Amino acid sequence: MTNLKGLKAIRWFFLIILAVALILFLIQPQVKVDNLNQLLEIQQKNYVIPAIAGIIIKNGECMQQSVLGMVDNQTPFTLDTPIYIGSLTKSFTALAIVKLSREYSFSLDTPVAELLPEFKLASKEYHTITVRHLLAHASGLSDRTFREKLLPDASLLDGVLALQVAKLLEPPETKLNYFNMGYTVLGLIIERISGLPYQEYLQKGILTPLKLKNTYVEAPGGETIATGYLSFFGLPLKTSKPRSNYALPAGYLLSTANDLFIYVNYYLNPLSLPKQCGITAEDLEVMQKPAFPNWPYGFGWITEQINGKSVVYHGGSLPGYQSQLVLWTDEKTAFVLLTNSSNILQSLWGRRDIIKGAEELAFNSQTTIKPRERFIYLIFWSLLGLIIVHLANSFALLGKYKEQITKPKLRQEQIKQVALIIIWLLIIFKGPQAVGLLENRGLYWSLAYTVEPGITVTILLLSVGKLLLSLSKLFITIRNKISVKV
Repeated sequence: MTNLKGLKAIRWFFLIILAVALILFLIQPQVKVDNLNQLLEIQQKNYVIPAIAGIIIKNGECMQQSVLGMVDNQTPFTLDTPIYIGSLTKSFTALAIVKLSREYSFSLDTPVAELLPEFKLASKEYHTITVRHLLAHASGLSDRTFREKLLPDASLLDGVLALQVAKLLEPPETKLNYFNMGYTVLGLIIERISGLPYQEYLQKGILTPLKLKNTYVEAPGGETIATGYLSFFGLPLKTSKPRSNYALPAGYLLSTANDLFIYVNYYLNPLSLPKQCGITAEDLEVMQKPAFPNWPYGFGWITEQINGKSVVYHGGSLPGYQSQLVLWTDEKTAFVLLTNSSNILQSLWGRRDIIKGAEELAFNSQTTIKPRERFIYLIFWSLLGLIIVHLANSFALLGKYKEQITKPKLRQEQIKQVALIIIWLLIIFKGPQAVGLLENRGLYWSLAYTVEPGITVTILLLSVGKLLLSLSKLFITIRNKISVKV
């Protein structure tokens, strides 16, 4: 009984903390912000981001810039500190394909199987998939129907061969299905057409001609790469440096805020392209156009009309790193954002609010923001505490449950517990896939952990705890039934 009273007191403690955090979250007033540094400072505190850098570009010039935080305990984060840029890599791979298609006179509508005989799928329609389909995520392939099981050092060819068991989710050009492995295939096409390894061609054909001196295909020796962090409800967790050879064309380049400034400026001002770089204004233009009528994706870029403006953008995310490029093309304005942390709250709210703020700073010289998100983590810690107390209390009451289960209730209670066991097993084994359907992406627990470790652990703790509780209750009813018969 004493233990139950103690658990009740702890529960009230967490409930009070939760109520206070919710009130503070709701009543926080808006703050006027008139510069990028202040905007990033607020969001850095909101989401406990170790290091963050941003640049607003207008008419080819740096309008505002800010860099905050440390690479490690001794080294400041700078605009020239390289980090992994995730899916921003796709636009570099796409640019290489566009350049090669012009130089080697092959159409982007060429079936992939004609360029790569190794490209085969479990679905017979694979021969209808073109290079354009892969560039625009329009192939019908999806990580909902295919999950690669490759070691990080697997080659591009290994990645393409692994697709032989992949099935189309739907016919090509039906719906955008974001599919990273499609860019693995494009990487191998680059190798076959150029005759060079992907890394070597990207360096010689794209990075060096564009004078991107601090953008790397391979992690450079001697350079200080920012350590990446996950966030367990605001508690930073160091990650190891990511690497996946077979997925390199989809998401493993390293770059800096300054280099990405140079890169996006070529798109805004193609006349600034270095002479004899081998890349034309037409190459950059075709990448930013919808790949098909009414399609939201170009080649390595999302292209949309937002608030009456033509916007071309893309984000990148790897465990411990996030990046974003946004181009308001008609206004010759862009925004570069890099952070050495990643979590779902930062992805859903943080980046969105920073981009919105940067846009308003660029066009209106002022924005407003609520510095309230810092209380979100306190809310989640309180909920986690309540879940732990609830599970502890439920197990503590099992003895009382045993006494309450009478003979007339045994059958009904057994059916109830079996149903609950099935439900919790479904959540444990199929929960990530169900959540992934919301984004039309494949999802599994290990990936969910790298996206949001706090929420993932909380859901697993609740699910496994409830499963064990139902199994215990089922065992009690079975024992009671046997004892009644005896």
